[in-house]
Amino acid sequence: MKMQRQTGVGILPDEPVKHKKRRWRSALIGCGCIAPMHVQSLARMDYVDLVAVVDPLIDQARSIAEIWKADTLYRDTSEKPAVYETIEQMLSEIKPDLVHICTPHHLHAVQAAEALSQGCHVLLEKPCGISLDDIERLHHAGLKSGRQIGICFQNRYNKASLDAWVLMQSGLMGQVKGGRAILMWNRDQTYYNQADWRGRWHTEGGGVMINQAIHTLDLLLWLTGSPVRVNGQYSQRRDGLQIEVEDTAECLIELDNGAKTSFYATNAYVTDAPPLIEVLTDAYRLKLEGDSFDLFSQQGHLLTASQKDELLIHAARILEEKCSLSDQASASASSAFWLKTWRTYGADSNQLTQGPAADKAYWGQGHARLIASFYDSLDEWQPGRSVFPIDQSEGSIALRALLALYESHRQHQTVDL
Repeated sequence: MKMQRQTGVGILPDEPVKHKKRRWRSALIGCGCIAPMHVQSLARMDYVDLVAVVDPLIDQARSIAEIWKADTLYRDTSEKPAVYETIEQMLSEIKPDLVHICTPHHLHAVQAAEALSQGCHVLLEKPCGISLDDIERLHHAGLKSGRQIGICFQNRYNKASLDAWVLMQSGLMGQVKGGRAILMWNRDQTYYNQADWRGRWHTEGGGVMINQAIHTLDLLLWLTGSPVRVNGQYSQRRDGLQIEVEDTAECLIELDNGAKTSFYATNAYVTDAPPLIEVLTDAYRLKLEGDSFDLFSQQGHLLTASQKDELLIHAARILEEKCSLSDQASASASSAFWLKTWRTYGADSNQLTQGPAADKAYWGQGHARLIASFYDSLDEWQPGRSVFPIDQSEGSIALRALLALYESHRQHQTVDL
């Protein structure tokens, strides 16, 4: 039986409240492997029109335009988006409201800054850059434009991730004592040969850490605390790779609350295993694996499903009261956003579960959810006000930590953030 959660202010709805949406004219920049995920997600949103696609490989751009057309045949007024080779030409002729950027890593900050300068909101694939200079460029561009930036850390929208966040934020778990995360995936030379920007420091910015493991690192830090220093190293473990960057890395991260977390990632495994995150607190041990989680008592006993549900209900009540009483507007707004997101996509919801690429279980199914959530958040946007919590500031935390890992390896010492 489907559970309805109760809180101090009533029943948490199983379905989001529907209201009339603003119509958005959006453009997609970069038509590589992640672009279909964005296009197929947008096609399910009747209030979005994809008006342009951009890629220097014009045939790839045309293929993405065809995907949009095929997926929106049910719309009476849908048209195939215009195709461009450069972002500059597109921005000068189309002037979209919002731009999705799905290009190689080294172009992210530059292209986002250009779109922001033309008055567009930006939804940017991770990472938000490949250097500290990129982070600063994006930060200043966002401030100057007053527009909204969103970074695609879609694994926060996995059901288990949201449940874990509610528990951690409520205070019921107690103080964080430590944590660990492990990502073991498989990327051989065939993967790197698919695109010439992969496997190079100046275009990809790194290897397994910045491309694959950054999502798991973001989740670990989201649940445990802000990093203040990092000691780590990286290497290539798979024989025969013709790349510059790492396929394996590990580090110890010290957090602002004094806890320490250990992180390990490799692309040299035989398959793509679900990432593992474990958080140890005063009262519990929380274990996330893919899009499921287990909770253990201090004595090591596994909580049953009903015990977890009861704890989640209690946690949500506490968190709602915290949000209503908080005198820190930005912290309260972020907590309220994620609590609302948990209500919509939490463990008793089927919202957008069968979206694009739902077969890739080790990814989770958060991409379509994040994209819809980003557009929903813009209903409350005002110039200069960030209404989507994974913005240029929040979206750079994991990047800063992994850049510190790289620097720690090169300097053979701990790096302060």
